[in-house]
Amino acid sequence: MKKYIISNDTAITEKNVQTWLDKFTSKIQPHLFFLDSFYQGEDEILSYPYEKRDVNSQIHVNLAYMTVQNIVSYCFGKEPTQDFKKGFEHAEYIEDLKFKNNEILEDKSLESDCSRLGLAYEFVGVKELKDKTKEPFYKRIDPFTTFLVVDDTILENEICYITYSVVQPTDGAEYKEGFIYKIGEIIPFNTKNGTVSLGESETNTAYPDYFPIVMYKNNDNMFGDYEPACPILKAYSKTYSLGMDDFSGIANAILAFFNVDLPDEEREKLNRTRVVSLMGENSDAKYIYKKLDSSSFKALQEALRGEYYAITNVPDFTDLASYNKSGSAIAFKMLGIENIRLNKSAYFEQGMRKRWNIIASYVGNSFEIKRQDMEFHFYNNLPNNVAADLEYAELVDRGLMSKETAMKRMETVTDVDGELKRIETEARKRVIDTLEEISGISINSKSKDNSKSKENPKPAYEFTM
Repeated sequence: MKKYIISNDTAITEKNVQTWLDKFTSKIQPHLFFLDSFYQGEDEILSYPYEKRDVNSQIHVNLAYMTVQNIVSYCFGKEPTQDFKKGFEHAEYIEDLKFKNNEILEDKSLESDCSRLGLAYEFVGVKELKDKTKEPFYKRIDPFTTFLVVDDTILENEICYITYSVVQPTDGAEYKEGFIYKIGEIIPFNTKNGTVSLGESETNTAYPDYFPIVMYKNNDNMFGDYEPACPILKAYSKTYSLGMDDFSGIANAILAFFNVDLPDEEREKLNRTRVVSLMGENSDAKYIYKKLDSSSFKALQEALRGEYYAITNVPDFTDLASYNKSGSAIAFKMLGIENIRLNKSAYFEQGMRKRWNIIASYVGNSFEIKRQDMEFHFYNNLPNNVAADLEYAELVDRGLMSKETAMKRMETVTDVDGELKRIETEARKRVIDTLEEISGISINSKSKDNSKSKENPKPAYEFTM
C-alpha cells in the first residue's frame, strides 16, 4: 500500500486537509502501527482468539527486532562520509553542523524508522543560539503523525507535508494540533471542534524555496525490512506458543483412576502429598496427556525460520556452522543483506542530498550543492578485509590500477582524499631526507654563509613536488 496520500485536488482547504487526515488515520497510520507491533513485541499473537483452556501460552518471538538491529548496525555501524570538491566553500560549515547535530545518531534513528516502517521523516529548521545568531538544524520527526501529500500526476509532485500531535486536555475531548508545510509557507491547524480549522499562513523566511521536511525511503516500494514476512512472523510466534502449551500440558496432565472411587478427603490429601494408596482388585492410576511430537515441532520451526530469512535476505548466524565456514562462504551468505545495504544507501543518499540542499539555501543564499560538490560514501560494518586490500595494493605496485581507484575499493581506507595527501606528504619527506643525507645541506633552509647576505636571501635549495 502507498504510505503517502495521493490527491487530485492540490488546494490547501479545510475540507481537503480533513480528507487527507482521515485517509492517513484510517489506512496508513494503522498499518504503520501494525508493522511496529512486531518490533515492539506486541503483535496480534498476544490477543489471538484461542479456545478457552487451562494453558494458553502467548510467546512473541521477536525476529523483527533482531532484523532491525542487525540491518541498522550493518548499514550504519560505520559512519557514512562525504568528500567535498576542492575549493567547495561550505565544506567546513557542513562538517561543523554534522558534529552539532550528532549526525551518526540522527542517521541511525532515520534508518531504524526506514527498517521498521519503510520510510522516515526529518525536519530541517533554524534555531536561535545564545548569542542571538541563527543556525540551521535537522531532526527526525515522528512518522506515526507525519505524512506527505502528492498530486495524482505521473510525477507525483509534492503538495504539502502535514505533521501533528494529539492534545489530551483534562476537561475535554482530545484533538489534533499541527502544521501544514508548503514551499515557503507554514499553515497551523487544529481539530478542536471535531473538524479541521486552518490558522493564518506564515512565510517560511528561512527556506522560501523548499519544503522543510525530508522523506527518506527504505526502497522503491517503501517496504519495511520485515514487512513482506509478517505472516511468517505471526505463524512462528504461534508455533512457539502452541508448542509451549503442549509442554505445559504434561505438568497439567489428568490423573485417571481405574476401579477406584476416591473420597473428597483422599483427593485433597493427594494434591498435598502426591501419594495415594490404591486398594482393590484391578485398581490403577495413569496420567492422560497429549503425546508430544518434538520432531514435527522442530521441523516446522526450522521451516518457518528458513522462509523468514529467505524473504528478508537477512543472514542467520545463530547456527554454529556459520562460524566454521570459510571467508568466501561467509561473504556469499552476506550477499543478500549487502544488496539491501546498497539499495538503502542509494535512497538514503537522496534524502541526505535534499537535507544539505535545504540548508545550503539558507547558508549560501540559495546556493545549490551539485552532485560533484559532495560525494557520499556508505560502508558495511564488517571486520576490514586486509587480505583483499593487500591485493589492491599489489595491483597498484604492478601499475594495473591507480592509487585512487584502489583506495576507493579498500575497506581499511575511509578518507580517500586525506589518505592520498598523507601519502604525498610522506613521499616528499622521504625524498627531502634522502637529499639532505647525500648533500649534507639542509633543504629549504638558508646556509650559514648566506644567512646574512642581502644579495642572496634565498635558501640554498628549494624542493617541490
